[in-house]
Parts: sequence; C-alpha cells; structure tokens
Amino acid sequence: MDLIIGIDLSGSIFAGPEVASISSAMNTLAQAIDQSGHDIHVTLVAFACSIPSLCPCIGPPLGKAATCGEGDLDSNPPRFRRVSRDVSEDVLSWLVYEYDTGAAYRTHLRDDATPVFLVFTDDDPRPRSFGGAQPAILTADAFEEALFLRDPARFGSASDRRFIFNSVVGTKEDSIGPSFQKCAEAETLGGEYQELSLRTGGFITSICTQTPASILDSIANGLVGRLSCEVDIAAVDDPGEEVDRSRVRLLYTPGDGSADRDLDRVASPEDCTDGVDEFVLDDTRAVLCPATCNSIRGDTNGRLTLAFGCAPALF
Repeated sequence: MDLIIGIDLSGSIFAGPEVASISSAMNTLAQAIDQSGHDIHVTLVAFACSIPSLCPCIGPPLGKAATCGEGDLDSNPPRFRRVSRDVSEDVLSWLVYEYDTGAAYRTHLRDDATPVFLVFTDDDPRPRSFGGAQPAILTADAFEEALFLRDPARFGSASDRRFIFNSVVGTKEDSIGPSFQKCAEAETLGGEYQELSLRTGGFITSICTQTPASILDSIANGLVGRLSCEVDIAAVDDPGEEVDRSRVRLLYTPGDGSADRDLDRVASPEDCTDGVDEFVLDDTRAVLCPATCNSIRGDTNGRLTLAFGCAPALF
C-alpha cells in the first residue's frame, strides 16, 4: 500500500500531546504493516514546518534525519517522502493540490499499490484556494470528486472506490468508529472526515487519545485486514490461455478446520447484503463484501482460494 498522511498542525494541535510522539508512532505503524507481509511506502503530505523548532521529524528506520530544521531533510526515498507545507485545518485542500501540482506526490505512488489516506485533525475542513483551477475542498463529496477527476485509474469512482480514508479526529477519547461525542480538547467532531472513512471502509478514532502509537497500531491492523479482503486478478492469464472471468470461484477455508465455504458472487457493491459469504468481481479484483470481510479477516489461519474457469475451445 501507499500511505498518504496529512496532519493539521494548527495551534490547537501544537498545544496537545500528539506532535511529540508522531515520529515513533509512524515508525510503529510502518513496522506493524511490514510484519503483516504488505509492502508500504509512506508519503507524509502537509507536514508543516513553518516553525522549525516545533517541526517533528520522522527518524529511522522510516525517515532519515534525527533533526530536520527547515525543508524535507528526513525524507528517505523511495520508502518515505515528506512534503512540508504550512497546513492547518485546510488539510483536504492540500492533499488534493499536492497530488499533481506543487510537489506532485503522485510520482511517489505506485500503480499497483492501494492508496490509503490517514488524516490527523481536531477540526472541520477549512477553505484554502490555490487559484481558480484549484477550489477549496470542504466536503467529502468535493474531495472524492477531485480525486476521481485527477486519476480515476488510481482512485476509482463513486461506484468503485479504490482508496481507503482513515480519520483521527475529535471524537470521544479511545473511541473507535463513527461518533457524535466530542472530546474536550478538540474543536469539532470532523464529520466530513468521518464520512470519507465510512464510504471507504477506513478507521475512525480519536485524536485526543493520549497514545498515538496505540492509535496507529490499531489502524495498521485494520488496514491489513481491509487490504486482505481484496484479491488481485489482473495478471492471471497464462500465455495462450484465456480465462473465463464469468466462472470465477472464491472459496474460504476457515482456520478452525470447519467445512470450506463457497462465496457467492454478486453483481455490484450495491448488491452486497448482510450475508457473510459474498464477493464482487471486476476486471482486476475480487473484493469481499463488507459483511463477509468483517466476518473472516480476523481468521489468521484461514485461507481464500481463487479458482478460474477456462474459455471453451472453439475447435
């Protein structure tokens, strides 16, 4: 996966405990994902360093420098890249703008990786315009529309989202998931960020929790499970053999030794039900439906088997 992190470093965040432990927490996140067998690249977008003495640096092994000062001295490509900008509550606008303008972090992303956003903020999106062609991004709808317009191959569409958005926002301390309860230190609940997470199956947790490392560890586990619910089928064709994708089968073998279960294919994500044995197929992926994903991703000894039928010979 390609992890794209945006951090609101406004005054209310600077005054809290979050910044001091960001470096160790990000390394914890990267290491947890590494241990799962996933290959991760990190782009830290909008990491404001307008006050060098307060700019937290990302140290080894993810980053490079022990101290930063001004600039992006802790960048450690290709594994880690930092884009320093003066960012506060306008983090969504920066994430869109810097994708293919400004520092253009799209060049750091890989075509075969899942883009995963992770935003830290204790407020709602605020306006930031970069000129007439770059409107301020203030809503979940506007953020998605901008991504889909810029790179539909990478980010997909409203009916086929290919990214995950995770929110560390102003919800009640130690809460996981959507919430209408605000923690005392936060400015708002971050409703637009929560909406993006709900749409994409991402995490929602509280920025007021005193241990950012534990937040990121939980997010890492969630991301690994989420990614494990997608099976890449883009390169299954053998030379001289045509795969009949209409005959794809997905078989789940539970880790407890119980009987194998054939998963049912449904036509589209909108056709997923609350059943626990369903998946959706497109040209490049077999994707478990949400209820199915939630029911099996904790089974560390389980196995998914993908089987293909071959197109019948004409002669």
